[in-house]
Amino acid sequence: MIIMVVEDDPLIRRGIKLKLPYEHIPITSVMEANDGLDALKKFEHQPPDIVLVDYMMPRMNGLEFVKRAKALSQETEFVLLTCMQDYEMAKEAISLGVSSLLNKSTVDMDFLTGVIVKLAKKQEQQKRQDAQFTQMSALKLRQEEELLRQLLDGHLSLEDHERLKLEKRTFFGRSPYAAWVLALENEVAAEQPLTRAYGYRIGNDLNNLVKKLYPHSLIGWVAEESKLRWRLLLSAPIPNPLDIVRAAMRELNLRIFVSCSETFPSPLQWTSYNNAAEQNMLVKWYGGDHPQVFTSSSLTVHLPNELAEQFRTMKQNIQKLRFAAVLDSWPDFTAYFRTCTTLPYPHAVCKGLEELIIFLYHAIEPFTGHSHVMRKAEQDAQTRINQAGSLQEALTAAYKEIQWVNDNIFLHQQAKQKKYLIESIRQYLLDHPFDTVTLHDVAERYHLNASYLSRVFKEEAGETFSGYIQQVKIELAENMLKNGQRVSKVAETLGYLNISSFTRMYKKVKGMPPSSLRT
Repeated sequence: MIIMVVEDDPLIRRGIKLKLPYEHIPITSVMEANDGLDALKKFEHQPPDIVLVDYMMPRMNGLEFVKRAKALSQETEFVLLTCMQDYEMAKEAISLGVSSLLNKSTVDMDFLTGVIVKLAKKQEQQKRQDAQFTQMSALKLRQEEELLRQLLDGHLSLEDHERLKLEKRTFFGRSPYAAWVLALENEVAAEQPLTRAYGYRIGNDLNNLVKKLYPHSLIGWVAEESKLRWRLLLSAPIPNPLDIVRAAMRELNLRIFVSCSETFPSPLQWTSYNNAAEQNMLVKWYGGDHPQVFTSSSLTVHLPNELAEQFRTMKQNIQKLRFAAVLDSWPDFTAYFRTCTTLPYPHAVCKGLEELIIFLYHAIEPFTGHSHVMRKAEQDAQTRINQAGSLQEALTAAYKEIQWVNDNIFLHQQAKQKKYLIESIRQYLLDHPFDTVTLHDVAERYHLNASYLSRVFKEEAGETFSGYIQQVKIELAENMLKNGQRVSKVAETLGYLNISSFTRMYKKVKGMPPSSLRT
């Protein structure tokens, strides 16, 4: 217990301090001040439990000090000491809530210490009562919160239902009722780590603000701090949700969204109407400029026909391994969400995007096999889409996955296939050097388009198809000539029309006439 002695006479102040009833009450500290102004400064720093204050003091008298100190602490007890017998002064002291008014010239110290002991016991009793009340209030609040949570979750027992019927006049207010959902804006939430402490702090601030704004309408709420969402149950008169939106920005610097259900007659219907309010707020998932108060939703359960058709077209392109076509069509696909008048629920869009990923990984199985790595990549992509906090986040996750598969797996595997294809064709040409083989013959043999084969052959082999055939024949001709065969015989064997054309081609490739190799 802390006692303050305010007296301009140091001898009297010291005498009072020495005579305090230390043996009867637990005095932990005695503060001293020589006038009202000095006492007020110390009071502001540490409000004491009991103040003994003289009336007549320089700079600020005792009553003025009591008036200002009372504004700082309502729990402090004041004893006014005076030598005056002034009725008006005594009347003012009583109006200020002074606990005791004593005449310094006639009161003895035993009586003064008795007054102090009595006030100390009064304070101790009040503190115990306050603690009990706080404990009981906290218990009742927890019980009410649990009841509200069970009501919202639809898990009330028959006993709880009967209890609600008995208590609804006092606990639930008057019909009709409304369900609200408060949510913090995504951009604001993203700037703060979503810790439980942060959620509690924001929730406590909002709770106090709601109680202040709607003292006669708020029944209670259920907090979901991890998602920075709060579900409110209100009764008539149903307030204006714009009040909390504006007050949150003005007093807490928070941009919040409020989704409101239609009114309903019984608090037992809170669950279904809360779900409706939740659904209204799903419009926010699409981003863009939306109001901060949602009262209804135009979202549809199924994909609109135009959007469903775009998903079908992309799946067909994926099945045909036309990943580049899917990526090229993506801007038009995303533009739909900015221009359409009917939007589906977010889970329908996410399901469509997840199906694209399933088709994507199924299409590349012939290249990669259904390995554990590929299965995990597919599952991770679906998880990113399913947990996306906005349309843009979901679209970006799907696009990046298609792009990654196209750039790092499909094109790479295509390149490997091209390499194997050209190696096979080159080996075929080496095995048939004496046959007349044309580009169209090889294209037909390998079930390819002749123009495509010509382009791919040059990309992989570094020379044209016809140039490679000539190279093969000239290399074979060189070996034949070195083995003593005549030029005319070599030209005939390799299918040249005459010696001149063979000689011209040989000289072009080797830089010398074939006759130079004759022994």
